[in-house]
Amino acid sequence: MPSNFACIFQLAYGTRDRRFPKWLDRWLLSRKQLGLLAFVIALGHCIITIILVSPAYYSSWFHPIEVLVLTVHNQTQIVVGSSLMTAKGELASLLGILALLCMSILTITSIPAISNRLNWREWRFVQSKVGTVTLLFAIGHVLIMAIPYWIRVGLAQSLFGLDLLCLFFPIITIVLKFIFWLPCFSRLLYRIRRGQAPQNAILPD
Repeated sequence: MPSNFACIFQLAYGTRDRRFPKWLDRWLLSRKQLGLLAFVIALGHCIITIILVSPAYYSSWFHPIEVLVLTVHNQTQIVVGSSLMTAKGELASLLGILALLCMSILTITSIPAISNRLNWREWRFVQSKVGTVTLLFAIGHVLIMAIPYWIRVGLAQSLFGLDLLCLFFPIITIVLKFIFWLPCFSRLLYRIRRGQAPQNAILPD
């Protein structure tokens, strides 16, 4: 999100030489710390889910359990059949694991000993492209779990759900990224970042 705001200000100013507002400067400088915090939270979420994942806690992730009650020689035997995951559970798990793996790559490349071995193009590819893929996986992870609930409760109640609030900023971030990747914006941003300011640029005082 802060990089999208930076693109907006650069397009508005038409130059790279004018400083961003202080709040955006602080936001841009704190991206590494925020990313590490997000990784720690995601890792904790993954560990807790692995511990708790079962039909008892995630009933919608599993098919109903088959329980057979047999009576043999006046003795009752209870046979519990194994329960397989539903498509929802498998997809949610897959996308969550992929998001965590991509986030791990971002975290590893943020370590100075690793980042110093990468050139600018490699580091930017990891932080930009892999970061976008990570966000897409995370959005898909939430959507897989939320869509059946939205269908069940209807549009009015789903608007106030926590899952929709979780998707608000990530979806805006992805939409803005795709907009700035369009040639009409990406070419202009490329020229601005190379110092080729347009005639209507707002230069610093």
